[in-house]
Amino acid sequence: MSTQRSTTDAGWRPTAAQVRAVGCGSAFAVAAVLTGRPNVLLLAVPLVVVFVWSLTLRPDPARSVSVTVTADPARLREGAVSRWRAQVEPARRVEHVVAALDHDRWLQPQTDTPSLGLAPGSVAPLLLLQAQLRPRRWGGRRAGPATVSLTSAWGAYRLVPPVLPERSVTVLPQPAAFDSNAPAPHPNGLVGPDRGRRVGDGSEFAGIRRFQVGDRLRRVHWPVSLRTGQLQVVTTHADQDSEVVLVVDALGSVGLDTDVTASSLSTSVRAAGALAEHHLHRGDRVSLTSVGGVRAVRVPARSGRRHAFRVIEVLARIEPQGRSRRTHLHRGLGVRAGSLVLVVSPLLDEEIITTLHVLSGRGLTVVAVDTLPDPAQLGAADLTIDTDSGDPWVGPVWRLRLLERAAAVRGLQQAGVAVVPWRGPGSLDHVLREVGARGSRVRAVSR
Repeated sequence: MSTQRSTTDAGWRPTAAQVRAVGCGSAFAVAAVLTGRPNVLLLAVPLVVVFVWSLTLRPDPARSVSVTVTADPARLREGAVSRWRAQVEPARRVEHVVAALDHDRWLQPQTDTPSLGLAPGSVAPLLLLQAQLRPRRWGGRRAGPATVSLTSAWGAYRLVPPVLPERSVTVLPQPAAFDSNAPAPHPNGLVGPDRGRRVGDGSEFAGIRRFQVGDRLRRVHWPVSLRTGQLQVVTTHADQDSEVVLVVDALGSVGLDTDVTASSLSTSVRAAGALAEHHLHRGDRVSLTSVGGVRAVRVPARSGRRHAFRVIEVLARIEPQGRSRRTHLHRGLGVRAGSLVLVVSPLLDEEIITTLHVLSGRGLTVVAVDTLPDPAQLGAADLTIDTDSGDPWVGPVWRLRLLERAAAVRGLQQAGVAVVPWRGPGSLDHVLREVGARGSRVRAVSR
């Protein structure tokens, strides 16, 4: 929960309505005395009654008013709701409380009242204003600053506490639906769900060989031993885990985030979250690295549920860079031999294409997960390619860029990099099985 308290000792100030009532009432009374017309005095009576009544119901100016603002929860998933509350205390003789809340464009406030914070006066010791904040996109969101205004009976006196600072709400990306039955190729860990290549303690049958010193007696295969006259033991493949390296392309973003469509970066973040949760639930080790972006993102390889939450939390802090920095990005990825590298990218930037070629040339198992939205659904306003969307040349330039991208994808496939469009569950099954099947082939790598 994120809480902020603001206390004000400023007195209740008369409003323009109260000043008009006093001024007009006094003017009518003076005019009645000067002109000697009692009927003019009748015009001043209602105004004087309202003035005296509102003065009687004026809140105690000696008591300070405190306004407490909370945003609960301060960390939530996409699709959840955060509640913004403003609690005014004391609230005796306060008739209305109105809060003007500024917010992030990706937060959608919802309230049951006609306007945010319209609360009737009562004798309750406090007033509570609240609104639901429904996030429309993952990332760090802002609720505030907020201005609260308190009004007494007849709108005669108003108290405006200091502007309340903004409250931060972290929206974690909701991972896309993903499931895979294919094992990760080339497991190299100690204990895990995948069948290793080396012989060791495991559950999957590997073969039968002669007994050697150090073999366990429970491994003896008696039918074959009796038939051959020599002790024979059963060997199994070791159960090992894999190290999965997730690389998210944050060099730019194509498309707009709406209730119907998602940009390439949003798709990449949700896909990376789904892949991370899937492999971590299987028992693999997962690391996360972002290419580009406003801030560097790097999560070392770990396993477990707590690490899955950490990966999702770090994914929420990724922001697109807009323009790529021409650096050797592959040098900072820290990929170890035997790792499964999953690069989640729309494959539009030349630097990410070069990185894929370099990683593949090192003999690593590299899979490029294509997250580019359907080009048929993209308009000129969706193309963030550092140009004016109203330019008539945007369409032809974009078509040429897609042709260059298709040629780059063919080059990656010829270099041994599997390129798979993201389609949710089962997207990587065929590719992972194919990569695992060709792992035993001899392959030349660059040194």
